[in-house]
Amino acid sequence: MKVLVCLILILSFCLSVMAQDYPISVTMTGPTFYNMLRISSFDLQVPANQPLFFQVTAFNNAQEGIENPHLYFSLMMNTNTLIEPNTRVTYKHTINPGSQLIFTNRDIITEVGSLMFNRPVPNFSALDVIDNMPDFRDIILNTGLFPDGNYTYTIQFRDDNNQPLSEEASLTFIIRNPGGIFLINPGVALGGAIPAISSMPVNFIWSSNLAATSYNPFRLIVKEFDDPSLLYPEYIEAEGHTIANVEISSSTYFSDYIPLQEDKFYAWKIETPLIDPTVSEPGKISSTYNVFKYTIDQNYNNEVLVNALRVYLLSLNIPWVTELLNSGYDPSGIINYNGSVWSGSGAENMIQELRSRPVIDVNLVE
Repeated sequence: MKVLVCLILILSFCLSVMAQDYPISVTMTGPTFYNMLRISSFDLQVPANQPLFFQVTAFNNAQEGIENPHLYFSLMMNTNTLIEPNTRVTYKHTINPGSQLIFTNRDIITEVGSLMFNRPVPNFSALDVIDNMPDFRDIILNTGLFPDGNYTYTIQFRDDNNQPLSEEASLTFIIRNPGGIFLINPGVALGGAIPAISSMPVNFIWSSNLAATSYNPFRLIVKEFDDPSLLYPEYIEAEGHTIANVEISSSTYFSDYIPLQEDKFYAWKIETPLIDPTVSEPGKISSTYNVFKYTIDQNYNNEVLVNALRVYLLSLNIPWVTELLNSGYDPSGIINYNGSVWSGSGAENMIQELRSRPVIDVNLVE
């Protein structure tokens, strides 16, 4: 028991020593995803124009003040060094014992210095950052945008002898420039001959390079119209009866019950938030509209479906269900399951899925 107590005391002492290796503790926070990031966002002459990319909180845990510590910082894009790790700024004041220092990128990513820090040494410019990405240089200069990739800021406080005063802190953010949202099915783009769709449920399919991220959830919007002459962009956007407004995360497919009406016309699109640090209100990336007409498939042999439903219901071996079927009652050919309604070929597919689901026998009484 004494040995165990001693081990615990030794371990506690070692942990406390390790926790106090560095007099300054730092945390770094900020957004971790952007759809676009402009080169102009790094305004080194007027850093107040920069968006808030990160905030650093530093705390002096020592018993003495830390006078004019150096802050080293860097920026990486995948394996490309955009701001060299030996770049540093010097804090103009003393971090007093037990005090907290809060600053942002606007205080250190600058050519002119700030109220808290001297100007960076060595100097760097936005063009220097671009030149460190030779594979993307022409694209960046033509578009003004940083390319897709993982970007990492790293900071560390050090003394005059280049010895660490804090651990390294880092923040990684992702850039995924939107390549667009393109509708595949159902319907056609505005201006073409409007096709008739009869399946239920309707399968909505689209493509986008944003599908692999959880930061850009898609939103399906479906609007209903009585007259095809109303299907032009301005009217569709402003008018129409919205029958679906559904968020879909990290997928480019939606298939579920939507209350489509026979001989009605429908317009649908997909949109997602546009994450841009230079705007206060998030914008949207949107596809164009596809349009179609919904109609009942007159050529579908409903008798086949009814017979399939009879066979399925008989296979359940529920006495009262069997008695109803044998008394001349037939299924309607419509399946209402879990809040969704299927008919036609969609109902046939649902029968196959229902075969693997447990069935609860519910007795109907007057």
